[in-house]
Amino acid sequence: MEKKSIRVLHIEDNLADHRLVIEYLKDYPFADFEITHAESLGKAKEFLDVDRYDIILADLGLTDAKSDFVVASLLAYLSTSAVIILTCSADDQRLFQYFELGVDEILVKGAFKPDAFPRRLLITYLRAQRRIKQPECLRLLRAKLRVK
Repeated sequence: MEKKSIRVLHIEDNLADHRLVIEYLKDYPFADFEITHAESLGKAKEFLDVDRYDIILADLGLTDAKSDFVVASLLAYLSTSAVIILTCSADDQRLFQYFELGVDEILVKGAFKPDAFPRRLLITYLRAQRRIKQPECLRLLRAKLRVK
C-alpha cells in the first residue's frame, strides 16, 4: 500500500493528551499524519472555515462546549472529513447515538493500545473516503449505464 498523507485536525484542550496523540501517530509506516491542534471548538471552527482536513479528531470533554454540541457541530463536515470522537465516557447509549448520527469512529481514551491508534485512524479515514466518494462514483456509473 502506498503511504498516505493525512491531514488531521485534533480538537483537544488538554495539552498532555494532544502530545500523546502526536507521539502515537509519529513514525507510522503507512501514513504521514499532519496534525493541526485546536484547543477549543471555537478555534476548530476557525480552522475548518479556511481549510479542509481528512480527519477531525475531537475530544468530547472540551471546556468551551458540551459533548452533544461538539458532535452536532462536527456533523456538518461529514461530507469532506472522517469524524472521530475521543472520550473518557463509557456511556454506551450516548456513544451509540453518536454513531447513529453519522460519527465515523469513537475511541475511549485508555481503552486502546497506542500502536493500534494510527491503524484505527487510517482505517477510519479509508472508510470515510469511500463514503465521501460514493455519490460521485454512483453518478458516473449511472451516466455510463445510460450511454450503453
